[in-house]
Amino acid sequence: LIPEVAGLPMAGWGVDVMGAAFRGELRVDGRGAEQRFALAQAPERVEDGMVALLRAYLRGYGPATERDFAYWVGLPLRDILGAFAALRPELDEVGGGYMLSGSEIDVPSIPRALLLAKFDPLTMGHADKTRWLDPTDQARVFRKAAQVEAVVLLEGRAAATWRVARKANRAAVTVEPFRNLRPPERNAIERSAQRLGASIGWGEGEVTFVRSD
Repeated sequence: LIPEVAGLPMAGWGVDVMGAAFRGELRVDGRGAEQRFALAQAPERVEDGMVALLRAYLRGYGPATERDFAYWVGLPLRDILGAFAALRPELDEVGGGYMLSGSEIDVPSIPRALLLAKFDPLTMGHADKTRWLDPTDQARVFRKAAQVEAVVLLEGRAAATWRVARKANRAAVTVEPFRNLRPPERNAIERSAQRLGASIGWGEGEVTFVRSD
């Protein structure tokens, strides 16, 4: 969030977009429910804008494929191939058509268990969900009415969904596993829940594991 709106209760991406428009960084266009956004200082050529968008996408979501970027930007594959061709000298292919922008890859130390928020960039940023989600579990994450559940990642794979509520002075985290979890896996999830509770100011989190339907 931009600083001007970071302190607002329940400030989400919509408020952030409005804040950026208020600061003159975005232009808002459209009528009714069909709103569109553009950079205030947009590139003169559409092609240049697509290249800049692809570069930013790969830095935030890479490694990714051409199909992933087309999915994310909401355009046909043919409309984004020129951007990949223009950016090719900057790209590193890591196998299977997956590409990164830039030659230096800084991989941080990642906990064994991660609690991803609803609509997390990992869940929304790629066409191919099988990189992190078993196809048999897809309906547990991508619900009806375009609802996307918060996900527990174990060793980089979706293993459960989770929700949090405030209970007294603690964060009460409910985890619904996709399979039976071993004690070390449960312990890793509990540690992540404790970090979550502390990070949002609700005290250390306590975890309840519930059976899947």
